[in-house]
Amino acid sequence: MFKRVYAVFLAMTLTLGIGFNFNTFVSVAAEDKQPEEAVTEVEAEQEAVDEADIEEVPDSSGDTDVIDAAKNGVVQINCVYKDSEGKSHIFKGAAGILIGNSEKEEYVITTLQRMNPEAEEKNAFLAAVGVGADERERAQLEYEVVIENDITAAASMVSSSADLDMAVFKLSQVLYNRTPMKFIYSENEDKNAYNVVDTAYALGFPSPIDYQSEVSYYSNDRVNKATGQLSNVITEGDIQFLEHKAEIGENNVGGPLITADGEVIGMNALRTDGNYYYAVSSNTIVKVLNGMGIAFDGVTFEEKEAAAKAEEEEKNKAKEEKKDKVIEVHTETPKWVIPVIIAFAVLLVAAITAVIILLVKTLKAKEANGGNDGLGTQTQTNVSYQFQPTIPAGMSGELGSDTTVLGAASAPVNPMMGMNMAAPSGQLNGGSLLRQKNNETIPIMKNTFCLGKDDLHCDYCIRDNNTISRQHAIITVNANGASIADNHSKNGTFLNGVMLVAGQPQELRDGDEIRLSNEVFVYTK
Repeated sequence: MFKRVYAVFLAMTLTLGIGFNFNTFVSVAAEDKQPEEAVTEVEAEQEAVDEADIEEVPDSSGDTDVIDAAKNGVVQINCVYKDSEGKSHIFKGAAGILIGNSEKEEYVITTLQRMNPEAEEKNAFLAAVGVGADERERAQLEYEVVIENDITAAASMVSSSADLDMAVFKLSQVLYNRTPMKFIYSENEDKNAYNVVDTAYALGFPSPIDYQSEVSYYSNDRVNKATGQLSNVITEGDIQFLEHKAEIGENNVGGPLITADGEVIGMNALRTDGNYYYAVSSNTIVKVLNGMGIAFDGVTFEEKEAAAKAEEEEKNKAKEEKKDKVIEVHTETPKWVIPVIIAFAVLLVAAITAVIILLVKTLKAKEANGGNDGLGTQTQTNVSYQFQPTIPAGMSGELGSDTTVLGAASAPVNPMMGMNMAAPSGQLNGGSLLRQKNNETIPIMKNTFCLGKDDLHCDYCIRDNNTISRQHAIITVNANGASIADNHSKNGTFLNGVMLVAGQPQELRDGDEIRLSNEVFVYTK
């Protein structure tokens, strides 16, 4: 009997194996009929994804090219005296910002200080160029803008402001070899709009220009730049000044402060505070130009942000379209495959039927022999299994939780429940900070307390000081007290006047003075 059952099992195995191999053969044969150049849908989709993931590599020379192009809008404007023969004698010169319409009329913005000298300076200059004492009071100073070398165009002052140290000049003719500069500003005069600017460039000339200078005229290919980080925007009345670290002196005062995109964000001013320099903001300058009805080329921060978002959305849309692109492959099944499959199915059904009949006959023969299959009677042993209940993790005498609370100590285990029964703690008190600028008290109610200008990730956000880094410093509170560490800020963290090493916490004591860049706090325990 055992041999017959084994034979039936072997027959079924062979039948199924033959069927599987035959089906594989039919599939391979059908694939061999397809053209060699056919591409599957998966391959096509992967190819589309790979193509979509290819991004343009930015050209590192792009910023330099843009800044070089912006230099074409920097002009030299001179305060001069013309003698009786019509010869111009330069008293003082300065860098200026060319604005306006290159087809109609153009203007120059520059520093008032160098264009409106004191009487003592004026008399010393006139004496140096040979003007007699009796003629000096009547001598008139004029203004010229350099076109190329010593070729100049006359200019007239149309407005000035001592508070802004700014003068506006109208040119007697258009400068066809120069391009007016482009301003970027906030349509709402929002000083926070400048937060998107990281590095600023102050444009000007190599040396100061006056009647004692060796070089009297500079063309635009002699324009140089000073580079520095934009740190803050301060407001004095209705005037906004940009605080930065691009060095400004007599050689570039009156010139433009620009972004990496070549857009003007301010006019260089002779004002310093330690290592910081200042420029009159484009928000303030544009307000003056609009009031005077002077046309200029400009774009707002808000418009530029909207355009960047639209461009990004367009790129993402193009990527999605490329990913969805699939090359359709039309496969044709050979005509002979279907009849062969039908014939094989009939044979397979017949084989299974034969096996079933053989099994039935075998069982009937066994019953006829009284249930004896020739193998003898075997004793069956009942094996009993004892039920072992499963104890979930965390419900036994040992803690089995998969979650670890960072910074928390191990809690005692309740022997009655087998659960973590940590006693509830009171509200955390890590002391407080007193901000000196506005006397604001800031409670420290977290183990890790971050200070900076990042609204999203900081526990106390300093929005009104651009010298503060996004996540400037971190105060940590534990059982031993509180400590502070600098978080790799740009302008440093100071404890009682000593600059902290980034990442190394220092213990805080009651009355300690904390300074983030130039922002002062007092710690109270």
